[in-house]
Amino acid sequence: NFRSALSDVTAARKLKPCHLKAIIRGALCHLELKHFAEAVNWCDEGLQIDAKEKKLLEMRTKADRLQRVEQRDARKAMLKERREQSEHEALLKAVKVYFEDENSTELYYVSPKSTLLQALQHPRYSVKALMPAFLVCVGSSPFCKNYLRGRKVHR
Repeated sequence: NFRSALSDVTAARKLKPCHLKAIIRGALCHLELKHFAEAVNWCDEGLQIDAKEKKLLEMRTKADRLQRVEQRDARKAMLKERREQSEHEALLKAVKVYFEDENSTELYYVSPKSTLLQALQHPRYSVKALMPAFLVCVGSSPFCKNYLRGRKVHR
């Protein structure tokens, strides 16, 4: 259990700060617990005591490499999240929802921010065959342009 080993090593370092074996074990525990910045710090402290310690040098390079990989993955995830958010917003902007007035050829635009209840409560909206009917189209599609041509659209 690396967590309990880390607490033991921390207690050992309080008693003897330059105990190299405790520093190596602490750096290893931090590395296994994926605390890469702490592992690098512990390795640096150990290298100040013995600059040629092979285990510390290897652990420091490994921790540094894994820390950079973790930061890169976090940046990639954030970029992917932003990209998905912008795609989602573009889709919401592209989709247009209308309902048709039963008595005329006029269409009423339904705001994407409005709820279904708000749309159904519109004074001109009527339910057909116990089912709400809406026209959903992509704003820039040829079908939508042709369908809306010659019709009055109320906002």
